[in-house]
Amino acid sequence: KLSLRDNHLDKVPKEMRKCKALEKVLLDKNKLDKLPMFVYASLSLKILSLSHNLLESDCIPEDMTAGGSSLQALILDHNKMGKLSATVELFQALQYLSFSFNSVSTLPPELAHCRALTDLQFDGNKVYELPDDMKNLTNLVRLKLNDNAIEVLPHWVGGMRRLQHLSLGNNKLQYIPYNVTQLRLKVLTLDGNPLSAVETGVLQDGAKGVIDFLSYNHNYDLPDRNMLPDPLEQRRQIAARIKTYSYGAESIRQRRLEAGYKAVGGVNVVELAYNKRVGEDRTNGEGAIILDEEMLWDVRMLAEREVACRALYQFLGPNLTGDVVRAKAKEVFIEMDADGSGTMDEEELRECFLSMGATLSLPVVQRFMDQGLRDPEKGIQVEDFQHLVYSVYSSM
Repeated sequence: KLSLRDNHLDKVPKEMRKCKALEKVLLDKNKLDKLPMFVYASLSLKILSLSHNLLESDCIPEDMTAGGSSLQALILDHNKMGKLSATVELFQALQYLSFSFNSVSTLPPELAHCRALTDLQFDGNKVYELPDDMKNLTNLVRLKLNDNAIEVLPHWVGGMRRLQHLSLGNNKLQYIPYNVTQLRLKVLTLDGNPLSAVETGVLQDGAKGVIDFLSYNHNYDLPDRNMLPDPLEQRRQIAARIKTYSYGAESIRQRRLEAGYKAVGGVNVVELAYNKRVGEDRTNGEGAIILDEEMLWDVRMLAEREVACRALYQFLGPNLTGDVVRAKAKEVFIEMDADGSGTMDEEELRECFLSMGATLSLPVVQRFMDQGLRDPEKGIQVEDFQHLVYSVYSSM
């Protein structure tokens, strides 16, 4: 494994060519705008992560005739790709491909040759349709296409029998094919779509609620069996069922939220976070929010961060200049550096926020550390802490 994350690299070190045994290379958060051919042709990589760089579509060369055959995971989120090269078909062993936030409008039909794919993520692009060739990706377990422009969900999606996670939030879908009911989904995200025949209450019931709803309405033998009934007819026929079901589900959900988040400031804080944009996987669109386990964790992280930011702001006081904030941060750092090492580790940072009145979990503390660290091996130094405190304070 070789990790060169966040090192301001503008080119891949040529010395890597000699590392024939490398299986995992992490080059995220650099300034790379191209990749040398040896990355694919000379190394036997299984995992290549390149998110948050300046890469364009030629980082997977169109004229590449071999290479990448051993690659199992390729992560290219947050680059400047514009399109996915058709050469991706050479990656026959690829199981995980993440290509989110790259301004891609079309998916190449050659992607269908990557039949080993189990996880495909294309959030935050401009995709408006799914090519029919994608029906050959029958091993997919997770398909994420949030924040795109998809207008029609193809019928063949219902034939992807291994699919468990289907995320289509914030697209332009108006109808859902009936054969989606044939899938055994654990997560189905449809929030933020202009669905003309699905009640918000049904969306709030998650994957099972939507699947049950589609199955129930299909019994009315529509002329076009892939469309849902007219909204008025649908409401008249199943109003009683939806009311009972949604009230019960909402009651259970509220109790679960209250029990789970009292430790981070109470229901008010959770509700505040719940209505914000949660990560890059969800949007606060007009549709309902689907509460799967991944999102619940995101909500908790966001709620804890909100509590920490408010606690820090109240502790330092309002309307301070940048110099005053940094000076106060240095005083706090010296006081909380319990072992006098000149650096602050995770536990010390956690105690620091606790002294301000915010109880944080270790993952949230780690996220704060990632935000402020210059040298991960040394931990947070006083300059790092000053920068972290100032960025949090100025965001309030």
